[in-house]
Amino acid sequence: MWILAPTDALGEDWLCVNTALAQPRAEPLTSGQTLRHLSDASLMLPAAWVAWHRVNLPPNSQRHLHTVVAHALEDQLLQDLSDVHLTLPAQAKAQARQGQTLWCAVIDAQRLDTLLAALAQRGLHPSRIVPELWPEADSHQVHWLQGPEQAQRVWVRDDGVWAEPLGGTGLPLATGPAPFSVWAEPALLPDAQRWAQAHGLNTEPALQPVAERVARAGQSPWNFAQGRYRPRHPGLHALRAAGRWLLQAPPTRSLRLALLALVAVHVVGATTAWWRDQQHTQALENTLAQAFASSLPHTPLLDAPVQMARAVRQAQQAQGVPHRADLNALLAAWAEQLPQLPLTQFRYQADQLQIAGLSDTHAQQALDQAWGPLGLRLDRGPQGLVLRAIDPEPPTSLSAQVDRVLALQAQLTALRERTPRAPAQTRMAWQALTADTPAQWQFQANRGILTAQGIPSDQLAQWLAEWPALAGTSILEADVSAQGPAGWRVQLVVHLPPA
Repeated sequence: MWILAPTDALGEDWLCVNTALAQPRAEPLTSGQTLRHLSDASLMLPAAWVAWHRVNLPPNSQRHLHTVVAHALEDQLLQDLSDVHLTLPAQAKAQARQGQTLWCAVIDAQRLDTLLAALAQRGLHPSRIVPELWPEADSHQVHWLQGPEQAQRVWVRDDGVWAEPLGGTGLPLATGPAPFSVWAEPALLPDAQRWAQAHGLNTEPALQPVAERVARAGQSPWNFAQGRYRPRHPGLHALRAAGRWLLQAPPTRSLRLALLALVAVHVVGATTAWWRDQQHTQALENTLAQAFASSLPHTPLLDAPVQMARAVRQAQQAQGVPHRADLNALLAAWAEQLPQLPLTQFRYQADQLQIAGLSDTHAQQALDQAWGPLGLRLDRGPQGLVLRAIDPEPPTSLSAQVDRVLALQAQLTALRERTPRAPAQTRMAWQALTADTPAQWQFQANRGILTAQGIPSDQLAQWLAEWPALAGTSILEADVSAQGPAGWRVQLVVHLPPA
């Protein structure tokens, strides 16, 4: 593999390194020298031309990753985003799905355009664009190197990469457990040694020729050839190499023509298949976006299946539609599985039944039950056991996501077309159900809160069993605990239909 490193800002002078050699060496290119003979070549950007920034991502932001990153860096860059090129790591989408922090490399787009144009004039289109140095975990390095404009001292740490002139004051030296190392080009090694002695460093600067540093850059996990700099035809370099081989092969014209025809057929077939796949993918993305926008018009699209499922669940609760994650359904499943272990204290919130008051023996007995066939899952929580409904596996392919969103859209439309009960009628049903008990109601804009103490067991069971059908709504939250012979202490939060 060949790596080209610019030695000036205009792309007129270059160093060329062949990393396939046992001992890589850097050779200057003469002005106007063609590079058409190079295959699998990479462009290396000097460390001073790349800025590194850390970006905190919200969870499930992978669909609009570049937009989220650009918005996060807008205040830091203090320049038009169209003037810079943002590069993200290969695992950026996985990090965005988890809501992690990632590195973003920022390059001046005009400078990169100038370099690529200079190489294109010489017949070379690099397949990769790599940085000279990049942030590395658990590392603290100082590199003395000759940059395109001036000699520099470059600091490489796990929190970034910084370049400064040799006369700069420098960053604070490493004080943690990370290893400290100093590297210098041959011409700058005496300066690096004097600097290390002046700072009382025990680390002896090591010699690092330019060719070795450039060869190491070729192994970088970063590739800046993204977005508009991504090679439009990844197989172009392989085709060029095959063409040169055919031109240098023995002059058997029929064989050459047959091979060229075969390659052409495969290229046309692959291009057609790729174009059809792109058209199909674009159609699926448009369908998904339209379905999401028509169902949730004022919601930004992050993860359509998850957001649509949450909207359907909220509509089910507002309409009182039975669901296996409802409180009465989870209590019924517990009674069916463990009739010998009646509950004495539980809390229901966010579709989860949190169970407390069990001994370790009874808790393990509950965990040993087969909950999977019921579509439920029982786990240990910080304050007891947690019983919840098993969510369906998230769709992985785009086609499966579209099918899932369309199905949820149909459910949501059907739920919204149902006529909800009037708030006054719902309140009357609640009050009638609790009329003979010392219960207190507090009504808010979209919910009612019931607080009661000393409720008999049969009365509590009647409330939980008859509530959804009688009131036409769902219980959102519950906090219930036994008070011995005095009965039960109960606090319920139920959904109130809009006026």
